[in-house]
Amino acid sequence: MRIIPFVNSLLIVCFLAVIASMTIMLTRTGYNDRVSHSCFILHAAAGFLLLARAAFKQDEGGEGEEVL
Repeated sequence: MRIIPFVNSLLIVCFLAVIASMTIMLTRTGYNDRVSHSCFILHAAAGFLLLARAAFKQDEGGEGEEVL
């Protein structure tokens, strides 16, 4: 089972949620602690997903692909 497409889709959803929450904070409510904390948590989750994707890509290095 290839897990990289699943991690990529989670990463895209996370990035879209960050953009949406930042847009809400800038256009509607101004600075809001709850939205700001949500942005921070979503950014941390995106960082974790980037690390997980890199680890899975290294584990699933196919034949003919050179893993550095």
